[in-house]
Formats: sequence, structure tokens, C-alpha cells
Amino acid sequence: MDSSGQEKLTLPYCENSKETVRLIDCLQSDGVEIARLTCRILGTFTSFSKMEIEAIMRNMGVVLHHIDESDVDRILEGLYLLKFLIMHMKKQEKKLAIHLSVEHKLHVLECSESAILWIPVWELMELCMFDPGM
Repeated sequence: MDSSGQEKLTLPYCENSKETVRLIDCLQSDGVEIARLTCRILGTFTSFSKMEIEAIMRNMGVVLHHIDESDVDRILEGLYLLKFLIMHMKKQEKKLAIHLSVEHKLHVLECSESAILWIPVWELMELCMFDPGM
């Protein structure tokens, strides 16, 4: 049970399973809701293989792509997933390799006029020890 008293669903983890790989591929979806929910589901995992993390990082550039307001929920879930992965790796005393495309998207998002986007980006960049500039 979780802190709200509700039973928490846990699934047995199987490293690099075809279901997990297919789920990671859903991050590339054009459907904002599909990508958003995929980020949310992946954020509940308790373990990742090195290859799964690499696959997620390869797809994060798509998740963080911002065109208009319809992308905001997907981007916020993507930022949460990135933060979750960074914290997961820090617990293992490992460093998460951020792809250049993802780093570029973060720098673009930090220049957003919308505080709902740039504040979590700055928090994430501080966690990654990037240099957020103004």
C-alpha cells in the first residue's frame, strides 16, 4: 500500500523485456497523451537496465520537443522522468549520460516564457550540474 492507503500495483521486473522495450518506443509517439502516459508509467519502475536507460535517453529529445501549449503536459512528464532517472542513477552512485539532443532541448526550454516549463528545467539542470544561463 502507498501513503494514501491504496494498494500499489507492482509488476515483476524483467530486464530488457519486449514489453518494456515497446513501452520505451512509445516515447516516440506523435500522440501527446501516449508519450505523457508512457513517461508516467516508466517513472514507476524501480529498476532499469543500462540499455533501457540508453533507449529512454535516445527518445527524450522527442518527448521534450516544444511547439505549442499542447506539448506542455508531455514535456513536464518527460522532465519528471529525467529527474527520476537522474535520482535513480545517483542512488547507485552512477552518473546519467545526457544526450546532446536532450541537453539542447533543455537549453531551449530554459528560455521559455512559460515559468511552468523553465522552472522545472532549471531544477533539472541544477541536479545535472549544467550551467543554466539567463
